[in-house]
Amino acid sequence: MRRSRSEPINAVLEALAQCHGQLTEQQAAQLLGVGTVWFRHVFRQATGVSFRTARLHAKLDYASRLLRTTDLSIAEISARLRYADRTNFEKSFKRALGLTPTRYRQKLSLRKSVSSSLPSA
Repeated sequence: MRRSRSEPINAVLEALAQCHGQLTEQQAAQLLGVGTVWFRHVFRQATGVSFRTARLHAKLDYASRLLRTTDLSIAEISARLRYADRTNFEKSFKRALGLTPTRYRQKLSLRKSVSSSLPSA
């Protein structure tokens, strides 16, 4: 039985999510047993986005989960994601989600407080 082209790419996407976007392009290509140039081509063809974009989305998905589920500071989250500094993290987050990490967390807190104050049916 021949595997579809998307199965290996799905494995890469799962690996990206599991390591919170810390997988390099070279490591991903090695997972598939191909060179990096070929990997770039196959990945974009299968997903419609570059590996770099997919990697950023994995990092920011993890960041948004940390913002929702922990009290870690923005600086601590930035460090966990291996950003050079907090400012770069904040710019990436805002560019992708339209809000700064601080504002994102504030909106979540506001929603929680409003929903907890509503009477239950």
